[in-house]
Amino acid sequence: MSTPAPPRCDATRITAYVDGALPAEDGAAVEAHIAVCPSCRDQEAFERGLRERMRALPTPEMGPLLERRVRRELRRQTVPAAVRWLPLVAGLALTILWGRGAAPFVAWELARDHAHCFERQTLTSQVWTSDSIEIADWYRQHGTELPVTPSAAGGVSLVGGRFCPLLDRKVAHLYYSGEKRHLSVFVVPGPARFASGFSTRTRGENVRLVPTNGGPLGLVGEDAETVEAFQRALSMSRADGSAAIFPPDPPAPGLGGKERQEEDEARSVAARQRHSTDRFLVSRLSVATARRVRADLTVPTTIRDILKLAVGTRLVVDAIDAFVR
Repeated sequence: MSTPAPPRCDATRITAYVDGALPAEDGAAVEAHIAVCPSCRDQEAFERGLRERMRALPTPEMGPLLERRVRRELRRQTVPAAVRWLPLVAGLALTILWGRGAAPFVAWELARDHAHCFERQTLTSQVWTSDSIEIADWYRQHGTELPVTPSAAGGVSLVGGRFCPLLDRKVAHLYYSGEKRHLSVFVVPGPARFASGFSTRTRGENVRLVPTNGGPLGLVGEDAETVEAFQRALSMSRADGSAAIFPPDPPAPGLGGKERQEEDEARSVAARQRHSTDRFLVSRLSVATARRVRADLTVPTTIRDILKLAVGTRLVVDAIDAFVR
């Protein structure tokens, strides 16, 4: 029967033997080897002495900042990246929400949509009409109330309208067109921050934001004089209150900027004089009856004439009685 060869010198196994990390069988083999190997016996004695001296050293005291540093490192390692970015993302979202109502941003959106619609070869519309009453009815049926707007002003006339999606909202877009000029009137829902009005030029378009009781209006056009004239007519229409029922006549073609302004003002004064006696009554008529009245009001009329037009309408009779009293 052959005798197994003694284990060779292995410094790692000697260290494991001193640490008590070897299985019992391997530990017995290393112990037998140490008994006959002076070199390994010296290593075993040195490592045991080293461990004894280390155990005799005093225990160091932890500084007051050590625990804080360790906890900070642990938190830094355990917080997910998404959580660390959350404050920045929240701040960015708040900035975007605040910025979407800023007047320059709203003006940029409206100018962009005006150019997008009028640069097409064929203008796309959901309703075609030159009647401000008819287009107001259409928008009302679709959930949007239009303020009082003229049918024509500044050399442009109403041709139609539609709903247009912007980057952050959907707006009512009224199309006005004239000889080599276009104008857009936007009813702007949602936030729009400006004081008494805002005027700028962006994307090559002249933009004005006008506050109304029903919310902000945006006027956009290539020609600054057209936008200014339309805003004046809009202000007169809102002050008069009758333009929604009695649209102003279109301006004479070929007028310059100053002449067109004088024409707009004269037409507005004539309209107010023509309707000053019957505004109380007409405000109570239905839209259909108002159109019939408008067709015959080419000269100042009396209350008796209006009564003949609306025979059988009890509402008109009651309104006249109240007006007379």
